[in-house]
Amino acid sequence: MLGLMRDTAFGQIIRVASGRRFFKYPEEENHDLWKQFIDPKKSANLAQHGTVEPPEDDEKSNAESSDDQRQPAREDSDSSSRTRVGEGQTVNEASGVKVDPENGKDINLVTWYGPDDPENPQNWSTGKKFFVTFELCLLTTSIYIGSSIYSAGTQSVMATFGVGQVAATLGLCLFVAGYGLGPMIFSPMSEIPQVGRNPVYLITLAIFVAFQAPTARATNFGMLLAFRFLTGFFGSPVLATGGASLGDMYAPSKRAYAMSIWGISAICGPTLGPLVG
Repeated sequence: MLGLMRDTAFGQIIRVASGRRFFKYPEEENHDLWKQFIDPKKSANLAQHGTVEPPEDDEKSNAESSDDQRQPAREDSDSSSRTRVGEGQTVNEASGVKVDPENGKDINLVTWYGPDDPENPQNWSTGKKFFVTFELCLLTTSIYIGSSIYSAGTQSVMATFGVGQVAATLGLCLFVAGYGLGPMIFSPMSEIPQVGRNPVYLITLAIFVAFQAPTARATNFGMLLAFRFLTGFFGSPVLATGGASLGDMYAPSKRAYAMSIWGISAICGPTLGPLVG
């Protein structure tokens, strides 16, 4: 429960306001914890290829040549991750593999804190997984319903702004265009480790909700269309990234069930929109 609270917007605000004294992560409690879980294999791949996984055509050659490229770290090496061997030669300390000067990166990669790391979403309790899945489904339905809910007000838009039916339909089309374009930016952003999924969900949802006011108070037709597009754009992350979040939590054997439930919530939005509107 503490971890669930910490990852909410409220928990993150408390962390920042308290100078990270509350809702600490494990590595903030023990600053040397990460050293126990360095992944030497992936660190070696980073040293040779610059990525955690080697190219497919290099997997066999990598296995054969890694032993030849390994060099023991010097006994008098300091705590730095860099060990200089010979002239201008760098060896990754975690793996003992020479760093490719063109493609490699001298990085000691830390993975999960063991197979039972509670921070790994796949190790969450069933109740926490179900709660987060419910939140994703609710958010997906709430965003998707925003597209077709507009159709019930088309006649009102025509009367208020003096436009034809085709022009009034643009309010629906531009919302859909917005949530079609948004994932091109927000989905890749959520894959960046320094960003993650929660900040993308929370920040864009706050903007989505805030933009409902100017949409409702639009003084001209152009303003209405602009904010309909923007609300679709900022509401889009969960429509493309929700499935990725479910993939983070569930093992492949259970993932299909979660995806089907999430898919139902996505279909319910446009279906219920005209009725609710």
